[in-house]
This record gives sequence, structure tokens and C-alpha cells, in this order.
Amino acid sequence: MTITVNNKKYRLFRGATVKDALLRVFTREGRDRNLLDTVETYDKWGHEIDLDATLNEGSEISYLIKE
Repeated sequence: MTITVNNKKYRLFRGATVKDALLRVFTREGRDRNLLDTVETYDKWGHEIDLDATLNEGSEISYLIKE
């Protein structure tokens, strides 16, 4: 399935969670996986969502790294 993270499209397996998506993004961007502990994630309407939330085809999410 295809989802959008911070305005970039990524292919993931069906049933993937927000955490799975962020792991894919962090791997591609060369970011440290430990940053997942400091991430705030949001759906396309700006509502905060958990890392264990399930994504669907066409889901749009964004994240911020808290420092």
C-alpha cells in the first residue's frame, strides 16, 4: 500500500502501523531509530496519533521530532 509521510510517498505492507512507517522513513533518511522515542505523530487533520495506530491505503501522516 502507499502512504504519505511528511508529504513524501512510501510503499508499505498492508496492516503496517505508524511505527512501521517511521522506521521506513528513518532508514531511508539515515536517522537514528532511537529518535522514535521523541517523535510526535499526526494524521492529516492534525490529530495526534499513537505509534501503534494502523495505517490504510492512502493514509497521510506527519511527524515532529521533539528535542
